[in-house]
Amino acid sequence: MKKFFNRTKENLTKSLELPENIILDKLQINLTENKEISIENHKGIISYTDENIKINSGCAIISICGENLFLSSLITEEILIKGDIYSIEFIV
Repeated sequence: MKKFFNRTKENLTKSLELPENIILDKLQINLTENKEISIENHKGIISYTDENIKINSGCAIISICGENLFLSSLITEEILIKGDIYSIEFIV
């Protein structure tokens, strides 16, 4: 039943030309240089320090390492992290 619902949702999204990342809760990550990262459709914060932030994406854990990291913005759908970003790792 869940597969049918997901397939129907995908077909409806395509036929109405709606943005997939919003309607289908697809993860979207935008990195601006090494100073800012935006993560849309996240599932919450797992841990947070000024050197490492771990985010639940639903399919993996996103580990962001750097210095002076801070949450610039946190809303239900999007997290904006700023600081000196050294690495981004996906832990499955």
